Amino acid sequence: MADRALDRCLAWNAPSIAIDWPLQGNAPIQSEKVAAQPNLSDLPDYFQYSRS
Repeated sequence: MADRALDRCLAWNAPSIAIDWPLQGNAPIQSEKVAAQPNLSDLPDYFQYSRS
């Protein structure tokens, strides 16, 4: 069972990832949830890392 409180996502077209999506001039069909996702550089720190 999925826990929506733990759901994480980022913008499909985040410039820092630079994926060349083959859209052929067509706008993607996306849900409100997908359209509202942040860019990679705007994501909060989900994980804490420290060297021991």
